[in-house]
Parts: sequence; structure tokens; C-alpha cells
Amino acid sequence: MNMMLKQARKGFMKLILEDPQSFTYSVSADPTNPWGSPTSKTFTGRISHERSIVTSDTPTTAGVSTSLQKFLSYPYTEGALQIGDVLTDSESRKWRLGKPDPLRKFGGVFGYQAPLTEVS
Repeated sequence: MNMMLKQARKGFMKLILEDPQSFTYSVSADPTNPWGSPTSKTFTGRISHERSIVTSDTPTTAGVSTSLQKFLSYPYTEGALQIGDVLTDSESRKWRLGKPDPLRKFGGVFGYQAPLTEVS
């Protein structure tokens, strides 16, 4: 394996572990196996807040911004997550995953980032 890619993956995992959260999601059963049943899988990720729109040069009032979008950063090993998957965090909140964006560097994927929407 490319040593630079390995280092990028390690660095991304350290970023996640600065404020880690545990997430669980359901993995569908294999349709070719009639005895298979859905299982749940757990992984560690990090929720961050980012602006969902590009800012303009117009003056605004000071205060807390309400236009922040939540994003999930998660390890490259969880590449099977898809748009619409529902994740449950360690505080029992449910989140719907947006389109995962593979983060690429040095000829490989070192992590993923995807928008989150809270499910009520």
C-alpha cells in the first residue's frame, strides 16, 4: 500500500477521534440467501457543522448563524454506506445520510464525508 495514503488515512482517523461518536445502521440481508436476516453494524464517525450556502459580500447582523449544515466524516472502511441510510448515534438520535463524498488522495480513498439530516 502507498505509504502516503496510509498516512492520510491515519491522519483522517485522528481528526475523527478528536470528537468521536458511535453510529449504528442496519445492513440488509443478502437477497440470494433465504436464511439471511438484517444485521446492525457500528462504526465511529464525527459530526461537523459547515455552511450549506456560499456566503456573499452583503452585510449581516452579528450573531449565531442558522445556515449550518451537519456533515458526517467517517472512515474509508465504511464505504458501503449509501444515500438514504438511517444512522442512529450514541444519543439515540436518527440521521438520514446524504450523498457520500469519497475523499481521495495519493491514489486512493482515505475517508468519506456526507451531509446529514435529522430524522424526527
